[in-house]
Amino acid sequence: MDAETSERFDGIDRRFDAVDQRLDGIDRRLDGIDQRLGGMDQRFDGIDLRLGALDQKVDEKFDESKRYFGVRVERLEGKLDLIAEGYRDTDRRLGEFRAWTETAIGSLDRRAMRLESRRSPGGPRR
Repeated sequence: MDAETSERFDGIDRRFDAVDQRLDGIDRRLDGIDQRLGGMDQRFDGIDLRLGALDQKVDEKFDESKRYFGVRVERLEGKLDLIAEGYRDTDRRLGEFRAWTETAIGSLDRRAMRLESRRSPGGPRR
């Protein structure tokens, strides 16, 4: 091989070496990026686990609150039923009292009318 061809191949070799060095630099930078991304993946996995645990806690607290308020509502409904029953009983008793009062007043009214009819026109009788 002649000197010119040899020199051209040497130039090509140097250019390939330069390209290889640049590619090696790029590989190192990509390896660094891969490592950082791997670290980020681990952090995201940790965040996912914590968020999952938080979701579970929120769901548990929601269910617990739902049960608690369900019990409270049932107790309140029971108390409201007692109040309504007491109101109905009071209304019934009031109706009975009104009927008794009307009967008693009617009876007293009749007695007063009889007594007034017995009185003489000139004064009270004994």
